[in-house]
Amino acid sequence: MPGQGYKAKKDELTFDMFEATFTHVGDRCTFEVLLDLFELKDPGLRAIGEIIHDVDVKDGKFERPEAADSAR
Repeated sequence: MPGQGYKAKKDELTFDMFEATFTHVGDRCTFEVLLDLFELKDPGLRAIGEIIHDVDVKDGKFERPEAADSAR
């Protein structure tokens, strides 16, 4: 489906696309947004969120070593 211009069907949740139900907000990737929205505080999930952020956004915000190879 196209990233822009897609019209979600009734009761359809869209993810990680232009104007999606769940997508990036500010400097946070979708995974971080979901953690905050559902108030998930588990340190392991937060660490995964940092890795996903660094891989997806590529801004080096968390400088996670697990994401270092993704900068290429």
